[in-house]
Amino acid sequence: MSTVLDKPLEADADVLIAEARRRTGLDDYGPNRFDVALHSQISDLVRQDNMTEQALRGHLEGAVRNLSMVLRMQDFFTRHPEIEDQPIVAPVVIIGLQRTGTSKLFWNIAADPQWNVLYTWQALDPIPPAGWEPGMPDGRLEAAKIWCEQQAFMASARALWRHALVLAVVSPFGYILVLYAARLAPLSHVAPAREVSMLFAALLGGRLLGEADRGLRLIGAACLAFGVVALASG
Repeated sequence: MSTVLDKPLEADADVLIAEARRRTGLDDYGPNRFDVALHSQISDLVRQDNMTEQALRGHLEGAVRNLSMVLRMQDFFTRHPEIEDQPIVAPVVIIGLQRTGTSKLFWNIAADPQWNVLYTWQALDPIPPAGWEPGMPDGRLEAAKIWCEQQAFMASARALWRHALVLAVVSPFGYILVLYAARLAPLSHVAPAREVSMLFAALLGGRLLGEADRGLRLIGAACLAFGVVALASG
């Protein structure tokens, strides 16, 4: 696996092919040739006028990952030739343009137990880990779950970055107001009053976000408010 200390990949198909061999320690790509198509793809990437250096490196890393997967798959097939004896009866292949409903069609078909479908965790890493046998826990499931969570986080970050920016600006300002309040009133009053924010967080969490244990949250918030009032009164 590459690290930030690795030398940046060159936009050269032969270099990428060699890099995949280096990372996997494998050499055989199998009988299906892809050299011409890969050279054409890399040449097209280099000719893109609006391609940033970061985007180009991401494409090159993706190419190496795919090449590494081809090497691992060919190695797996070589070690398990019995795979060729598995019958495939009437496969269904979904083909369509983007945003035309192909994903929804796939989900509907996958909901039928008679079909053996390709799941995300299998698509991300189709080769079982070394030593794995049917019935054993498969680490690919957890790795795929982490990947999906990362993708969901990145999607949320892209959609909500403006809100995050506002919070990043407002939060320090709120702390400054607390410091200013501590200069005008006893700290024994200011510190508990600051915790009233937890009361609003509990109300918003239960009301807007539908968080569980709303009753317990409200009871805790009420105790907090009572304590603040008691301190202010005493």
